[in-house]
Amino acid sequence: MIRVKICGITNATDALAAIDAGANLLGFNFYAKSPRHITEAEAAKIRPQLPKKIKAVGVNPGNRCRAGSQPPGFQSLPRRA
Repeated sequence: MIRVKICGITNATDALAAIDAGANLLGFNFYAKSPRHITEAEAAKIRPQLPKKIKAVGVNPGNRCRAGSQPPGFQSLPRRA
């Protein structure tokens, strides 16, 4: 199965459009210096509006893959070598 991740989600409208376009995972960028930055609080408001089968992935270079480093309902993806 091919999985599709769309990153840079900053609002619920874009999140739902990405899902309609076939995304399985949505990336939320918590890195403050990124132009697509979203706060964890803002992302946490979007997450409940998404289907449970859609995975929400937090991108935060400073807290990569540490347990508890993501807001509730979000997960980290392992770093690729």
